[in-house]
Amino acid sequence: MITAMADTAEQLARRALAGEMSAAQALLAQIKRDHDAHRDTTLAAIARLDEPALWRDLLDYLAMNTWRGHHLPAAAGGVTQDLHRLFVQPFGQSRERRRAAVREVLLQPPPQRRALAATLAAELHDREAVPAAVTLLSDHHAEVRIAAARIIQAVPDASAVDALLQNMEERDYGVRSAAVAAMRAIGRPALLALLHRLIERPCGSDFKIAVGHALHWLAVGVEPAAVAALAEALRSPAAGVSVPVAADRILRWLRDHPDPSVLG
Repeated sequence: MITAMADTAEQLARRALAGEMSAAQALLAQIKRDHDAHRDTTLAAIARLDEPALWRDLLDYLAMNTWRGHHLPAAAGGVTQDLHRLFVQPFGQSRERRRAAVREVLLQPPPQRRALAATLAAELHDREAVPAAVTLLSDHHAEVRIAAARIIQAVPDASAVDALLQNMEERDYGVRSAAVAAMRAIGRPALLALLHRLIERPCGSDFKIAVGHALHWLAVGVEPAAVAALAEALRSPAAGVSVPVAADRILRWLRDHPDPSVLG
């Protein structure tokens, strides 16, 4: 019975790829109907097909409820989660074509597609998505910037630091929080860039709050008194002068204590 269900899922997927809308609807209905091991068998059958066009179609359905440009009813929550799993979990197959399909649409409109693709790229830990992620950190839409930061958090890369610093100045808490998490993942290069920013120009209240959160993690192992001085300066309403001084104190300490992981 399980084999027959898998065969049906693959056949439906092939027909859906050929543009048969009723087959696409039947495939989604089968995923919704299946339970437990049966559902995983159905998802594995779809993964075995591994056609680039299939991954693009599934991405569009997840992002916009469309299939080959035609609207389909929104999936139930469980089906949406299973289609998401289909991109992230191997199901016995290589995920390279899935990664490639996700990368292909990272910079494409509309924003729902970009946000979903960035979310999936983060969960796939796709380092090849980093250049697009850096670009998306300047996207007009907050949900896209947040998802892009999660890519950097998953596969840390110092090339994203400048864009992340910009996002730490955002009024949107979600954007700031995601940027801080990505900076934490980058580590010492992020701390150095952050300190230079504090020294070189005045910072607003939102940025100070974000720096305070980041400092708690980035400055682990740094001279405690110097870190405490900067944290206090960031909290003080009259910290305009003392913030650069406190930041420079940490920067000088870091120059005297190189990161062992960088020394190799």
